[in-house]
Amino acid sequence: MTKKKNKRIIYLLLIVILLLALLSFRFCGAEVVEPLDDGSKPAVALLEKKILKRTDDQIHFTLHFTVLKDSKHAEEALKSADVLIDSLKSPWIVFEQEEFDKVSLNKKESFTAVLLIDQSGSMSSNDRNNQRIAAARKFNENFGQENYLMLWTFGGKGGKFRSYGEDFAKDTTFFEKSIEELELVNPTGGSPLFKAQDSILKYLDIHAPTKIKALVSLTDGVASGRADYHSAVATSLEKGIPLFNIGLVSDPKTLREQALETQGAYVHAGETEQLLSVFGNLGSLIQGTSTVYQTEWSAHRRKGKFGKRGRIRHEMTILLPYGDTIRLPFEVEW
Repeated sequence: MTKKKNKRIIYLLLIVILLLALLSFRFCGAEVVEPLDDGSKPAVALLEKKILKRTDDQIHFTLHFTVLKDSKHAEEALKSADVLIDSLKSPWIVFEQEEFDKVSLNKKESFTAVLLIDQSGSMSSNDRNNQRIAAARKFNENFGQENYLMLWTFGGKGGKFRSYGEDFAKDTTFFEKSIEELELVNPTGGSPLFKAQDSILKYLDIHAPTKIKALVSLTDGVASGRADYHSAVATSLEKGIPLFNIGLVSDPKTLREQALETQGAYVHAGETEQLLSVFGNLGSLIQGTSTVYQTEWSAHRRKGKFGKRGRIRHEMTILLPYGDTIRLPFEVEW
C-alpha cells in the first residue's frame, strides 16, 4: 500500500509541476529582452482604429498597434495588464479592456518602397539635428537585399518634389549615395506633401518590380491642400498601395486618418530619437511581419448618454517590460 501511495503522490506532483509550467508560459509570455543601447527610443505604430458597435450607453472600438522597441526589434513581450486607458484622465468616460491578442507572421516577401522626406522650410527648426538623415540610413541598413527602395523629397522653392536617382535601389551602397546627396540640401520652401504622395503612388504602381508596394512619408505635419489630400487617398485605395505616415513634432489628425484609411500605419515620433526605432523596423511593418497587438475597448459615460454625433480624444498607455512607458494618442469619432 505504501508503494502505491508513493506512486500516486509522485504522479500528482508531476501533474502539478506540468500545470505550473503551463501557467507560467501562459502568463509570462515571450522572454523579456532589453532594448539595444543605440541612441533610439521606443515608438508605437497605430495600424487600425475602428468602431465595432455604438449605442447610447457604450462605444465598442478596436486599437491595433505595434511597439517599435529599438533600431532593430519590435516588442514581443507585452501582456494585457501592460496596456491601459486611464479613466481618471477622462472624467466623464470609463474605459474597459475587452480583448487582448497578439499576432505575428513569419512569412516575408520582397517589397518596393519609396521614402518621401520633408525638406520644406519648417524642417530647419523641427529637425535641427538632421535625425531624418540618420533615420534614412537606418532604414537602408535594415531593409534587406531582397527589397527595392527609392528616395524622394518635397519642399524647395515653389513647393516641388523630386526623386534622388533614376530607379529603385536594391544595393545599400547605391541608396547611400542618394542620402549623401540629400544631406547637402538645406530645407526650404513650401510643403506639397499630398500632391507629392499622389504623384509617387502612380509612379509606384507603374514601375515597382514587386507585388508589395508602400509609400513612407516623413513630415513635421505642416501640409496644405485638402483636394490633394483626397486625391492621394483615392489613388492609394485604387492602386492598393498603403501609406505609412510618420509625424515629427506634431500629431496631425490628417496624417493619422490618411494612413489608417489606406491600411497603412501611423507613427507619431514626438522625439527625434524615436525615428531610429521607426525606420529600423519599417521593413517589418511594410511586410506585415511585426508583432501586432489587437485590443478591443468599451467606453461608458459616467452620467448621461452618448449623443448621435461625438468624439473621444484620449491616449493609450503602454508599460514596457524594461521600465519605459509610451503613449498612443487616439481619436474615436462617430
